Amino acid sequence: MSDKLVIKKSLRPIQYIDGNGELKTIDPKEILTFDKYDLDFSTQANHYFLIARLLDLRQREYDDTKLKLDTLYAQLYALYIKDKSLRADNNNRKPSEAMLSSAVMNDMNYINLSEELNSLSADVNLLKRFLKAIELKMNMMQSESAMQRVDFTKRG
Repeated sequence: MSDKLVIKKSLRPIQYIDGNGELKTIDPKEILTFDKYDLDFSTQANHYFLIARLLDLRQREYDDTKLKLDTLYAQLYALYIKDKSLRADNNNRKPSEAMLSSAVMNDMNYINLSEELNSLSADVNLLKRFLKAIELKMNMMQSESAMQRVDFTKRG
């Protein structure tokens, strides 16, 4: 799938590019609000499925980026283990684990990819919470519907 997702801040609209290449917007405030006098259950499953799908896609992107970060760490580690300046700093011996780890984690490529991973992690967590909020909304709507039926039968 080619869906892409951009999350700015929670409860702000979420934009994604659907499978047809069209930019779509989801407004969490709109999805999570309900009117107890107009309980529309018809769209809830669609919203849930869409958010779950976006979560799956973002989780996959996170997993792929994590793999890239781990691979980059290994590549940089192998590179820095041979680094002449690090050897010189360690009396011409193999750099210590602390030196190697520090060199890798201070590499700009590693830092940039780590920041990307952190951003993806935040998006994944936000989408998980959004799904949970939709579940809570459905529970509240079902409770309200049940109370309305009881009230209706009492009046009838």
